[in-house]
Amino acid sequence: MPTLECPHAALCAGCPLLDKSPREQAEDKLARQADALTLFPELGGLVRPTQVVSTEALLGHRRRVKLAVAGKAIGLFARGTHEVVDIPECPVMSPALRELTGALRLRLPAPLPLVALDLRATETGLLATAIVETSETSTTEATRLAVRQLFAGLPGLDLAVSRRPPGSPRMLGTTPEPLSAPRQLRDRLGPARPWFPVAHGAFVQAHFDQADKAHTAISARLEQLGRGLRILELFAGSGALALRLAGAGHQVTAVESFPSAVQALQSLASEQQLTLTTHAADADEFCRAQSPGSFDVILVDPPRRGLSPELRAELARLAPRLLGYLSCDPETLARDMSALQREGLHPVDLSAWDFIPLSDEVESLAWLEPTETALPRVLYSDEQLIAVEKPAQLSTTPQGEYSDSLLARVRRLPAAASAVPVHRLDRDTSGVCLFARLPEHVAWLAAALTAGNKRYLALVRGITRKKGNIKRPLREGNRLIAAETRYKRLEVVGTHSLLELSPQQGRKHQLRRHLADIGHPVLGDPRYGDSASLHYFRERHALDRVFLHCGSIELALKPALTLTSKLPPELELVCQRLRATKQLR
Repeated sequence: MPTLECPHAALCAGCPLLDKSPREQAEDKLARQADALTLFPELGGLVRPTQVVSTEALLGHRRRVKLAVAGKAIGLFARGTHEVVDIPECPVMSPALRELTGALRLRLPAPLPLVALDLRATETGLLATAIVETSETSTTEATRLAVRQLFAGLPGLDLAVSRRPPGSPRMLGTTPEPLSAPRQLRDRLGPARPWFPVAHGAFVQAHFDQADKAHTAISARLEQLGRGLRILELFAGSGALALRLAGAGHQVTAVESFPSAVQALQSLASEQQLTLTTHAADADEFCRAQSPGSFDVILVDPPRRGLSPELRAELARLAPRLLGYLSCDPETLARDMSALQREGLHPVDLSAWDFIPLSDEVESLAWLEPTETALPRVLYSDEQLIAVEKPAQLSTTPQGEYSDSLLARVRRLPAAASAVPVHRLDRDTSGVCLFARLPEHVAWLAAALTAGNKRYLALVRGITRKKGNIKRPLREGNRLIAAETRYKRLEVVGTHSLLELSPQQGRKHQLRRHLADIGHPVLGDPRYGDSASLHYFRERHALDRVFLHCGSIELALKPALTLTSKLPPELELVCQRLRATKQLR
């Protein structure tokens, strides 16, 4: 029997597990979390949860909804399409939001390019943000007037407008611009919990009961460390957790990127006589300005795309006693935990939470503790050579602000204290990397490398020819130097190409520059790619680095020596998501 009845179930994709029992839903969510962890072998020692923290509160629990708009329809996309399914009787939406969308539906279609709505019901009123599709860099007065007219006469409403560029992968757009006088709305997770401010665009959990349970679990874990902890919360959203921890006597610093949300949070903290330090800042930039040991505990609750490589490095540098990671995407969580473990933060506990009942989404709460940075995986070693697998976001040798390096970690391997690199891979490139145990071994190993062959794997934008030869000189300084790259297409992944590349020389950024020259830049490349693709793949497909991997090196020795490295899990994840997207079409 279905968990509840819904008249829109046949078309709407919002509750894909509606027809399954609570036990089956929990099994599906645990399976998704387990599949994500299995993709990253470094996490093999982490104990998997066997239960999901679930809830029986289903009817009317969603107090915030992000809905697409098309014509007179207000709802969600049908699975695998951009066709909007109208959902006027959605049983999981709060009664106040059903009433609001019902009133708006009668006024549609709107005389403006309205593509989405971000609606929220609180104990003290309603918020509505109209998302308008436009290439304008600022909101026009005509757009403001049209939005005000659309919502005119609806009571108890705070109104805002947001611009979304055409083709954006996100439903929401730019920072919402208020269109009505602020009413200082507030909300709380329960009668005994602190009031937190409500602001347009600020993050808030959709299921308050589940959020409160999670905050209770976090509070209990922190009590094990003691009282008066110095706590940093990144992506603090509306500040519900920060206020609760401040009320428990901890020294809390809350960082959130929305200035209006931060201003309201600080004001409400003072009103409730809670000591709280707030910063309207980007999480990466804020952490860069802090010193190691500044915080006992760091808590992160990032958006679905997870943590950036830069922020992961900063979190490790700050060396908290404990890192708590609340995640809404098990795949990006697994990717981040694997990377953090290499950086010196080891995952020690993981739980699964059902924050969006009836959906196939699963929330995770992970705890990480400091440990030594990981040694590189050794692919081959003898008395002269050490071949290791270089991870991305780690320089081959120390560079500028990057004090750690693959070289430093190789020198921690047995009998490798004097190791030196035979060649270098870019910081953002992974794969086979060679080191000589002693400086006197470098020359002949480098000669064997030059006479041998290197093959890279790259995912590039668009569909290339099956094979090709790019023979174009590259400029280095004031001169042009010869450069040749051969490629073979291994697979069409989604609408893009997975290539095997063979550079005939080793020029700086040769592969990336050549592929960009022929109109097929490497995906994730911030220098030679395009910003739109970079943003899209970060948001939708968990790509947080250049998709370039040194898959094999053949040394011209007698006998020849071939060293191989499989596509790393974070890049395989990108391919999996692209293949799944293609199947849905």
